[in-house]
Amino acid sequence: MIVEKLLIERICLINFRRAWDLGEELGRGSIVDAATSVARLEFELLDSAGGEFHGLSACKLERLLSDDELVVEGEDSVFRVLKQWYKAQQLVPPLDSVSCLLRCIRWPLLTRQCAEEQVNNDPILSKHPDGWKIVAGAFQDAVYGTSMPRPRAASGKVLETPEP
Repeated sequence: MIVEKLLIERICLINFRRAWDLGEELGRGSIVDAATSVARLEFELLDSAGGEFHGLSACKLERLLSDDELVVEGEDSVFRVLKQWYKAQQLVPPLDSVSCLLRCIRWPLLTRQCAEEQVNNDPILSKHPDGWKIVAGAFQDAVYGTSMPRPRAASGKVLETPEP
């Protein structure tokens, strides 16, 4: 327990993935929770962790991307981090993994500028056979009332209800 506590206290951006892996391997949920907490709190800085972040499995990245408690300025940051991870992969991730990751982005919450300057020409969408279908589905759900995605709890973005 003392060693576990010391380990948890030392988890940071440069070792969070290895701590997460170790926690899973040892069946120590407290280590996994601490590692994911660091990633959640420092989400926008993950790319600065280099290999520690780029080596994150698609499954673990999906866990982070789907987290309502990500500390981000807005959904643009979530898309940017996904793009950085995707670009850093030596092998193209399996289509089903990429589909799951794309579904974690709250597309209707992106700024117009991000959509026009980054999303419209991004290979993560254009090279994926269902990429644009996933984005369109998210917008249809929002527009036709099925479900408007909620901003992440720690997001700096405030949504305004559009005038009818």
